Amino acid sequence: MKNSSTLQLDKWQSFYNKEIKIIKRTKKELKRIKETKEELKRIKKALKKELKAVWYNNKMYTISGGYYKNGNAGLLHRNIYRDYIGEIPKGYIIHHINCNKLDNNLSNLQCMTNSQHMKLHRHIEILVRWYLALQLFK
Repeated sequence: MKNSSTLQLDKWQSFYNKEIKIIKRTKKELKRIKETKEELKRIKKALKKELKAVWYNNKMYTISGGYYKNGNAGLLHRNIYRDYIGEIPKGYIIHHINCNKLDNNLSNLQCMTNSQHMKLHRHIEILVRWYLALQLFK
């Protein structure tokens, strides 16, 4: 029969093993996210070099602040969404699902509230912070 200190040690060992499994799984997820973000950066950089300007509805859109903009017509992704899906409700934004602001395919655009958008990006930021914290334990 085990004494109380051995039982206590077993409890802590079990807890520790569970935490290690969670950390390892989180590290894998964060590594995948980091690789995806790096790939997106490479794609963005290549696109910026190749696609300095695009035309839509007889208007030229140039890259400004990471988005395609036209001084009079506004943001390209909002105009595409408006033309194919319908009006954007007041207080809503159009999110680029793959986080590439230059990819304005209709399948990459999603309408959401600003608070939903902030929560989504906050979640991504938390995962990145976890990843960086885990790097300290390597």
